[in-house]
Amino acid sequence: MIRHPRPVTQSVDGGGPVMPMRDAAETFTEISGVARRVLPGASIRRRLFFRYTLEWTSPA
Repeated sequence: MIRHPRPVTQSVDGGGPVMPMRDAAETFTEISGVARRVLPGASIRRRLFFRYTLEWTSPA
């Protein structure tokens, strides 16, 4: 595992997980649109904490 260069020591709202965050540069809709255009047949799923999984199998 790699340590984050600037670890967060306190939660902003006093509750919830303590983790570094920043605003996303692209929306999930934009990412999935590009993925479907560039990788036909790709499936994309939302995951915990704004993460996503993109799955694609190269055609034979």
